Amino acid sequence: MPFLALLRRRPWHISVAAFGAGLALAERSVGSALLAAAALGGSLAATRAPHLAPCAAVLLLAGVAVGDLRLAAIDRPTQRVRDGDRVALRAYLLTLPRPGPFGSSAEVEVRNGALRGARLLARATIWSPLPRSIHVGDELVLSGSLRALRPASAAATAAGSSRDPPFDFAAYLRRRGVAAELLVDRSRRTGGRRGGLAGALDRMRERAERAVVAGMSADGAALLRGMVLGEDDQIDDATRDDWRDSGLAHLLAVSGQNVMLLAALALPMLMLAGLGLSTRLVVLATLIAIYVPLAGAGPSLQRAGLMGLAGIVAMAVSRPASRWYALLFAATATLAWNPRAWGDPGWQLSFAAVA
Repeated sequence: MPFLALLRRRPWHISVAAFGAGLALAERSVGSALLAAAALGGSLAATRAPHLAPCAAVLLLAGVAVGDLRLAAIDRPTQRVRDGDRVALRAYLLTLPRPGPFGSSAEVEVRNGALRGARLLARATIWSPLPRSIHVGDELVLSGSLRALRPASAAATAAGSSRDPPFDFAAYLRRRGVAAELLVDRSRRTGGRRGGLAGALDRMRERAERAVVAGMSADGAALLRGMVLGEDDQIDDATRDDWRDSGLAHLLAVSGQNVMLLAALALPMLMLAGLGLSTRLVVLATLIAIYVPLAGAGPSLQRAGLMGLAGIVAMAVSRPASRWYALLFAATATLAWNPRAWGDPGWQLSFAAVA
């Protein structure tokens, strides 16, 4: 069959896909992993490639093992959380506060004490708000009570409509690496900022924010921040509804098209500067590597950035580019960083749309 012959000619595609599938199965039972490996090996045995089936099965099990180790590292701070404990800690702000009906919330990274390195969702009420005019990377002193993440209960599921099950907010936070919630009683800014590479990106993001919105009205500035830097928190609901009704809501958030536009704008300028091919590719890869975390590193941006880097490497070493291999590589790389990423609707939609 032509399809089986095609598989025999694509051992690297099969290998990367098998390892990625193993990463996605990391939270499943051992029996499920073994069953998946047996099914994969049995399916590939029909290709009559003597080494492909066992190698793919081994790579799938290796992916499960690596995924388990990665999840253990991600969940390690969760084991130090005691539900209801009162804590006072220093933390770096990771996301801008998002307003809600009863206050605001923001993700922070603890930098001292037993929870050092843990990522928490800080919830502040309207009568005890987070400090005003804070930026990502600012150091805060927070005190309050810890609340462990609780999945959607069976009772809540039964109470809701079968057509509209309750959103599992705890699972969403776990996919983001959040260990627990912090119900904030008091908060203040210390004036300190985080340093290192993350601090450099914070300062670069602030300069980009000022440059993007320079000379624009408040409404236009809010739109551009969402389109270019992924900061859509200041876009009002009426504007969101208008864009959604027009079928253009996807333009309000950063996505793979941003990486394409970055390359389309940068390459002609680099050519006009008289740079050689190798230098142009290095500069373009650097720009993509900087822009992805600068704009929030969402699922679609991660996919586009990794696929773009794969294409640049193929061009640099004079190898033919493969769209399917680049897509499989991007999926496997994102799962290696966070094996729970596949459960994110943004991840699913991004890869499904490209496929």
